Amino acid sequence: MTRSPDAGGKPEARTDAPQDLPPEEGERLKRIEAVIEGLPAEEQAEYRRMVSQTMFSGPLPPPALFAHYEDVLPGAAERILALTEREQAHRHRFEADALHAEVRYSNLGMWLGAGVLIFVLIAACFCAYIGHGEVAIAIAGLGVAGVVGAFIRGKGSHRSDQSEKP
Repeated sequence: MTRSPDAGGKPEARTDAPQDLPPEEGERLKRIEAVIEGLPAEEQAEYRRMVSQTMFSGPLPPPALFAHYEDVLPGAAERILALTEREQAHRHRFEADALHAEVRYSNLGMWLGAGVLIFVLIAACFCAYIGHGEVAIAIAGLGVAGVVGAFIRGKGSHRSDQSEKP
């Protein structure tokens, strides 16, 4: 709501509230106007200064505001839609790349783990071949225990990752 002086210099009430206000907000503005009308004239102008804030989340503004963009700058709505589509395509590419990287990282870990296990088993076989059976059993046991532990930790972290997702 704003006031503009008429020819006599007395402020005149003028409502320039958005047309797409919900009915309860319109009623609320009318009640505020009635309260302001009861104030002295010099205080009314001060209280009529109203700050309006519109918030929205998401890539696109609400339809009423979206139409205003087109009114201010013809073609703006199309540009905003194109920008949103490009942003969504970028986000999808980014998520797909992240997923592929995670799979590659997981596969690399499995291959490196298998390589280390093969090396440990070869070392254990070599120790057994040269007559150090106790050392061979210890090396093989630790290697197998490490692999089993990695599988158990891996399955546990995979379950906790899935439980965090909605």
